[in-house]
Amino acid sequence: RRPSPTELLPALSWPGPPGGDKTGKGKRRKKRGKPDGPVARGPSGRKVREVAPTLHGVELPTGTDPESRRQRCLLRNRITAQASRDRKRMAIQEARRARDEREVEIEALRRTLRDENERLMSLESMIDLVRQSMTQEQFTRVTGMSTATGMAAATAAP
Repeated sequence: RRPSPTELLPALSWPGPPGGDKTGKGKRRKKRGKPDGPVARGPSGRKVREVAPTLHGVELPTGTDPESRRQRCLLRNRITAQASRDRKRMAIQEARRARDEREVEIEALRRTLRDENERLMSLESMIDLVRQSMTQEQFTRVTGMSTATGMAAATAAP
């Protein structure tokens, strides 16, 4: 059997024979019945895909008898369950880390808010002192607000 150009140069894409694909499907389809990877003969003589002897470093039974299959299944399930638990543990750790970061940010924002409120109260007390030391006309001319409206109008203005 002579190898095809795609087998000789797998890295290059070969457009196919001149004139395009005559099948009308556009892509070559894999032949069914041929297993991928190394093949072995099963008990019936059919070709079967060889089972990987290890999974995540754990050696799996290689037999085709029901007990070996059961052992392989149990080991695969155990390894998959452990991987799932590990992923869950990592997700929980990440969520806790994000929560801790948010708590630090919230505390910083609370401190900023407290400082701003203290500054605002200080300014309000200063305005009250100025209001008491001036006449109503002077206060209105200097601040642009009347004493009747008070701080509500001043704080609402931009």
